Amino acid sequence: WFITVFADGHQPAVDPTNPDIVYSEWQEGNLVRYDRPTGEIVYIQPQPEANEEADRWNWDAPILISPHDPARLYYASHRVWRSDDRGDSWELVRGLWDHPDRKEWMGGGADWPGIHSLAVHPTDGDRLTVGVSCGGIWVTEDGGATWRTADLTGFPELLFVNEIFQS
Repeated sequence: WFITVFADGHQPAVDPTNPDIVYSEWQEGNLVRYDRPTGEIVYIQPQPEANEEADRWNWDAPILISPHDPARLYYASHRVWRSDDRGDSWELVRGLWDHPDRKEWMGGGADWPGIHSLAVHPTDGDRLTVGVSCGGIWVTEDGGATWRTADLTGFPELLFVNEIFQS
């Protein structure tokens, strides 16, 4: 056992080709890359452009390492971000999801920024699936250029999608 980040971090992701590299986060989307042998910690949270609104991060924002390329990371707030260089730079894959204000229809409480889960298909690196807090599952089959909603017929309209996997 070893500590990869201070505070009450969660959702670590370990580089499958180098177990000494661990991506760790703590509340509000704070994200670091930790190099165990050197002890180096690099802050790598994606940042919006100067003219964009601030990202709205979940308490435990979803992070994943692509099974197709260990240098590719996905991280999500109310938007999906992709890095192809282990978090040194980030590209916006998908912007804001339009969804109802969950606080409003739940009668107050915590903010629900939107995205709670991410998955990449195990054999198709361009197929990414996103689960959102307001009842949606979104799929792209072209690396993020276009998106469609999954058919959730028979499920509640505002289904909370906390975890998602592709097979």
